[in-house]
Amino acid sequence: MENILQFKITLKEIRPLIWRRIQVTDDYRFDRFHQVIQIAMAWWNYHLHEFHIKGREIGMPDDDYAYEFPNLEDEATVYLRDLELKKEMNSLICMILATIGSTFSKWRK
Repeated sequence: MENILQFKITLKEIRPLIWRRIQVTDDYRFDRFHQVIQIAMAWWNYHLHEFHIKGREIGMPDDDYAYEFPNLEDEATVYLRDLELKKEMNSLICMILATIGSTFSKWRK
């Protein structure tokens, strides 16, 4: 049975504050989660991205840059449920974009 996860996405260092709240099930892979974020923020997927979560780096591998990101896990193989996220974990996910940083708070509904 999937759990519904709710995230608050907040752009860092931008005033006035820009944020969105989204819900997805924990059976989402990170590549799909990234697509949901793109839609929620009305972005066009033209920035490189990487998720930093609980000491892990998750993103879209690129053979040309593998030496720069030796610990990068393929976002198409990692599910949200794999991280055993807890309600108490706030600001737990950092999504790095080319020039924009985002923080995410998460809790189960």
